[in-house]
Amino acid sequence: MRKTIASMLLLGFLSACGDDGPAAYRNDVTIEPTLTRGAVVGRLEDLSGAPIVGASAWVLTGKEVRSATTDDEGRFFLGELPGGSELEVRIEAEGYLPARVSARIPNEAGETPVDGGVDVVGPVVLLQSDGRLAFEFVGMDGARLEPPSGTCSVQVSWVRYEVSNRLGEGPLTVSARSEGGSMICEGLPDLGALAQLDETIEYRFAAVDVDGDGVADYAGVTGSVRVRDFLTSGDRAVWIQPARLDDVFGLVATNVPELRGEEVHKRTVPTDAGVEVVFSRPAAVLEATVRSLFGGERLAFEVREEGNRVRLVPEGGTWPPGQLHELVLVVAPRGAPFEAVTYYGTFWTSSSELPRASARFVDGNSNGRLDAGETLVVEFSEYIFCLDGPVIPLLVDADVDGSGTVGDALGEYGQLEPLGLWAGPADVYGNLAIRFSRTWDSSSIAAGVDVSIPFDLLPLWGSAQRFVVTEAIEARLEAASP
Repeated sequence: MRKTIASMLLLGFLSACGDDGPAAYRNDVTIEPTLTRGAVVGRLEDLSGAPIVGASAWVLTGKEVRSATTDDEGRFFLGELPGGSELEVRIEAEGYLPARVSARIPNEAGETPVDGGVDVVGPVVLLQSDGRLAFEFVGMDGARLEPPSGTCSVQVSWVRYEVSNRLGEGPLTVSARSEGGSMICEGLPDLGALAQLDETIEYRFAAVDVDGDGVADYAGVTGSVRVRDFLTSGDRAVWIQPARLDDVFGLVATNVPELRGEEVHKRTVPTDAGVEVVFSRPAAVLEATVRSLFGGERLAFEVREEGNRVRLVPEGGTWPPGQLHELVLVVAPRGAPFEAVTYYGTFWTSSSELPRASARFVDGNSNGRLDAGETLVVEFSEYIFCLDGPVIPLLVDADVDGSGTVGDALGEYGQLEPLGLWAGPADVYGNLAIRFSRTWDSSSIAAGVDVSIPFDLLPLWGSAQRFVVTEAIEARLEAASP
């Protein structure tokens, strides 16, 4: 080639010397690229080492497909493959899971071109595709459940040997189907082979909506099982935990202030309507009690479940007015009765009339008079909330000068005594009370006189919520034996 170029240069030079015209040069030399070809060879076998005969192996090179079938020794040969290429050999055999093996044909750019480069893959071990896993899902109440969907996954679906190492390849995920109350995953690697390889199967199943309201009652399941343990234990049951109630269930509205974090006196419960609670989804009442904090008796009512709303309706039409009651309500989202939430709250039943009062004292010396040092008790028919502090004005008639006549001396008629809210813990709920008592330290008062408790802007009387100064609660002072 060098001689040819030299001759051309010489002829051009001589021509230029014999002619005064411009010199013409041509460069039409082309270089044909060197094409190299190679092959991939391999062997397929099962986990016992026996050859797999008649399996297909193929590669895609551009738009061409090179394919081969394994012989009696399980070997295959894929030839005429471009040198310097990275290829994926796809392997399929009936009854076995497919495999994809990476291969590299020698002779990359810059290397000395060599035809006949070979990449040896394998042995490649195929695993049979008859693996079958069945799960039974059980709720916390023992009921069988069927998730709408699920999957089973393994990290090894075929095996290859590299030098003397056996390497698991995968992963493989199959969908689950429902049959006879069980969720079944089919098309997995042979479970015996997975047990021999000490592999684990991972499973995922969707959340379960028992009552069909579109909200999950049971949480989704994610877990794994070691195949050896699965085959030897015989345990096929998976326990499903309930869905997080914080996410799917909660109180939306109620007429019981304490259930919403408010003070009791902010709102009263109508005696004829009873308790109402609205939840974020349909609820089932597992337990409900209403107990009077005044007398301790339990009130009778009818439980009405109205979708998302729960009502406790008084039997007989009404509950006692103006009383404090303790509510215990145990509910669960419908469809998951084993997962429950308990609500506690104290509520005040409304009243439309003024409370009644009784006044008595312990007559320690049996003289029929309330003397200094004796205890006066004023008790109301309903709970009293003091708007501006625990002080109740008490008006009484008193014979201050001892003349035997009430009203003939200054201060004898309508004597004002501030009565402190000194009640025992059993009679007081926060600033709500039914009974007021104090040690009398003023002039003695005869039993049988009228005790008047006037309205001013200090107290809020029961749930009547009236601030009329001209009205008062009247009570006859009575003596009680010690």
